[in-house]
Amino acid sequence: MRAVGFLKYAAAMVALCAAGCASTGGTSAAGAASSAPTQEELQAKLHASVEEEVASARKSQGAARNAIIYKRPYYYKEYFEFPGGEPVYSLDFTEKESRTVPLTAELEVEKVRYATRFKTERDAVQGDENYLRSHGINYISYELRNGEWRRVGDLFLADSTQENIGGEWTQINEEKRPAALVETESKGWFERLKFWK
Repeated sequence: MRAVGFLKYAAAMVALCAAGCASTGGTSAAGAASSAPTQEELQAKLHASVEEEVASARKSQGAARNAIIYKRPYYYKEYFEFPGGEPVYSLDFTEKESRTVPLTAELEVEKVRYATRFKTERDAVQGDENYLRSHGINYISYELRNGEWRRVGDLFLADSTQENIGGEWTQINEEKRPAALVETESKGWFERLKFWK
């Protein structure tokens, strides 16, 4: 009799536990579904992030002017400004049929890029104040992964490039090779190809 009573008690406890676990699982799943951000909220999140980035870029313009950048094998200085002082940008979103990347975005912002010529020696760039000025559009790509926006691409395309000669900005001849590359090719690629000597 004791064994039968114990078995009834154990069966009741198992049934109670199963019912409790099922109701808890259902509640948490429903809670998770209701707490998932909407597409509008995700877009607003990226808009806010872009605004923060723009504000940060404005504050750091002075410091960025003298920062030396190294991208193997060259050193140079570069900084950006917004035409008229205020950013003009557009942000376009695209839905994807993907669980890992359900949403992408592309930012287009007008910028003025100032950059020195590329040099192979860091010391040569340190005191260089001869900046080339390029007007163009900066394209920045983002992907939504695990609910967070990640920057996956950044490309600046110049419409025009000028050099300051005698205090005046002069358009660089479009037919010539980009001025930023001229000093980097003093030895030329042909010299490097003479491997048979």
